[in-house]
Amino acid sequence: MRYETLQLHCECGQHTTRIREVGFTADHQLVLHWRCVACKKYVYVVKSLSDCWRDCPQEEAVKAETEEVLSTATLQENDILFLRSLGVTMPDTVEP
Repeated sequence: MRYETLQLHCECGQHTTRIREVGFTADHQLVLHWRCVACKKYVYVVKSLSDCWRDCPQEEAVKAETEEVLSTATLQENDILFLRSLGVTMPDTVEP
């Protein structure tokens, strides 16, 4: 499986060695949380799932085609499917 490493750092410039929490917001964003070992601040990184999807490594031919095809509605549908695969139920939907 091919993946890219996220470069996470505090505003002081210190890179993190450990993430304390990973979560999702109600408006489809990924949240990473840790405490900086250098300045002792609590750091939160928030990124939309659609931005995460776009940042995933892809073959160049597929990437060009994907950028043309994906719309906001498609991205939101894919975000919901991804969250459901993790067992997350959206507040406005009731799962049987």
